[in-house]
Amino acid sequence: MVKNRLKGEVTVIHGEDDELIPVECSYNVQSRVPRARVNVVKNKDHITIVVGRQQAFARELEEIWNNNSTSN
Repeated sequence: MVKNRLKGEVTVIHGEDDELIPVECSYNVQSRVPRARVNVVKNKDHITIVVGRQQAFARELEEIWNNNSTSN
């Protein structure tokens, strides 16, 4: 199973208003994957989690990358 091969932290970024994938799915991942965390972004859906906030999203990804790079 993939979760057993993950070595770094896992971050799930989810839009609070996502109607395609319920936010509960992200919390389900968190309950099953060691070292997983969920970042729910208010007032964003499946598309606007990225579109319209590209710079913020890029910063979040950069932070995840940097945190995983220093923890390994």
